[in-house]
Parts: sequence; structure tokens; C-alpha cells
Amino acid sequence: VPEQSFEVDSCLPGKPYAFSVRARAEFEGWASPVYSPYSETVALGEMPLQLASAWRSSAQTSGACSPDVITPRGNSHSVSYGSTGVPTAVPSKGIEDIRRREKAAEQQAEEEALLRLEIERRITEEQLHFEEEQRRLEEERMQLRFEEEQRKLEEERHIAEKQKAQQRIEEETQRLEEEQRTREERFEKEQRRIEEEQKCIRDEQLRFDEEQRHIIEEHGRIEEEERCIREEQLCFEEEQCRIEEEQKRIGEERRIEEEQGRVEDERRIRAEQLRFEEEQRRMEEEQCRIEEERKIEEEQLRFEEEQRRIEEEKSRIEEEQRLIEEERLIREEQRFKEEQQRIEEEMFFF
Repeated sequence: VPEQSFEVDSCLPGKPYAFSVRARAEFEGWASPVYSPYSETVALGEMPLQLASAWRSSAQTSGACSPDVITPRGNSHSVSYGSTGVPTAVPSKGIEDIRRREKAAEQQAEEEALLRLEIERRITEEQLHFEEEQRRLEEERMQLRFEEEQRKLEEERHIAEKQKAQQRIEEETQRLEEEQRTREERFEKEQRRIEEEQKCIRDEQLRFDEEQRHIIEEHGRIEEEERCIREEQLCFEEEQCRIEEEQKRIGEERRIEEEQGRVEDERRIRAEQLRFEEEQRRMEEEQCRIEEERKIEEEQLRFEEEQRRIEEEKSRIEEEQRLIEEERLIREEQRFKEEQQRIEEEMFFF
């Protein structure tokens, strides 16, 4: 609270004077007048003109000064009543009257001093109360300012958290969209790969059917050739028997016709032997052809094994495709549930 000022309008003998308490307080650079509710008029008492004349004469003769007037703040302020500079004679009765009046004036001065002390005490109490009120107002102002700052900080923090949450939700949404797009692309690639594999399997199946048809035709041809070989084998065996019989007959004839000419017999035997060698060579060729047919049968067995392996590979690919689809659906469902739960938790938090 700034320093108080007390204004005294007038201080003349026999005239009352009034004072009031006024203060100005400054809050944060702006001034606000605060007026104390205390205001009081104090009368110093009337002083007769004779007493004033006697005081003036006494002041001239004895060199005494005029009595002091105590202001409400306790500061002494000397008041001079003035003088004409002319000595005045005072009778004895007047002196007694002056003394009596002086005693009355002293008593009145004491009463006024007590009154001034009471006024000063009340002013001090009012000033302390005013200072306490000012401190309370200052504390309330600081508290309001602190609460306002806290509210602003809380609002800013809430706005920042809300913006962060919104940004996080947008990023999460973008990430989910990106993951969904990636999953779709991966699924499309997987679908294309499966379609290509199925196409390869169909082509392989067509090729296998074509080879199977060729194998069946080859098998029929082999059976026909085997039948022919068996017939030829029978013919060969018959021919072998015939040759053996012929050899026996030749031996018999040779023994019988040995005398008829060795040269002719040898020529005929050589011709028969050449024919026998030719038959033997033909039989060996038939045997080689039979061996080739056996190799073809082994190739057919190997082809059937390869067909069975292709069927197993096809079944395995279909099973893997089914497992991949089930696993993808399970992962999608679990990720969707987790994202849903996380979004619900964030919404609950906000």
C-alpha cells in the first residue's frame, strides 16, 4: 500500500478541521484507487480571542512558541498565531483566568492527545487491515493467475494429447491401409502363382495323358510284338528241332553217303551250317528286340512312378494352398481383433 497522505484544509483558532484517509494501490502496473472507509472530523477546540491575545503577548515577552498541533500521523506541526509586536498588559485577575484557562487548555490538549492516539491506533488497525486485505487480494490474484495458468497448461496439454492421438490414429489408419494393400498385393501374387502352378499342373496332366496314350499304344504294340516273338520263338524251336532232326538225318546220310563223295557232303553241310548260322543270328536279333521291349516296359514303369509323384505333388500343393489360406484368415482375424481392441482402448482413454 503506498504511503498515506493526510490533508489539513485549515488550522485556525476556534475553527475545526477535518481529515480523511485515502490510499492508492497498484496491481501489475495499473493503478486502482482504494479508499479507506475511515473518515473523521476532529475539532481542536475553540480558543477565545483573549487567550489568543495573551498567547501572542506571552510569545512576544517570554519568547515562547505557540503550542504544537499533533497531526493524525503523530508528526508535530508548529502553529504560529501571529503577533502585532505590541506588548499588552494583563491584570492579575486576567492572569488567574489565563492560568485557569491554560489548565483547561492543557486538560483539553491531553484529551485531544488521547483522542489522537486512539485515532492513530484505529488508523493503524485500519492500515493493517487494509494491508492484510491487500495481501489477501494479492494472494487471491496470484491463486487465480496460477489456476488460470494451470487451466491454460491443462488445455494446451489436452489439445496436444488430442492432436497426438489424432495423428497417431491417422498414422495407424494409414499403416493399416498400407498393410491391407500389401496383403492384397501379396494375396494377388500368391493367387497368380497358384493359378500358374495349376496351369502347369494342367499342362503336365495333358502331357501325361498324351504320354499315357502313347504308352498304351506302345504297350499294345509291344504285346503284339511279344505275341509275334512268341510265335517266332515257337517257330524257332520247331526249326531247331527240325535242324536237330536234319542234323541227325544229315549225320545219318553223311554216314550212309560218306562213300558217295566227301566234297558234295561237305558243301551241303556248309550250306546247312550257313543257314543255321543265319537262323542263329536272326534269333539273336529277336533276343535283342525282346531286350529292347523289356527296357520299354521299365520306362513305362518309371513313367507311371513319375505320374504318381506328380499326383502327390499336386495334392501337396493343394494342401499347402489350403493351409496358407487358413493361416492368412486366422492372422487377419487376430490382427483385426487387436486393432479393434487398441482403438477401443484409445477411445476410452480420450
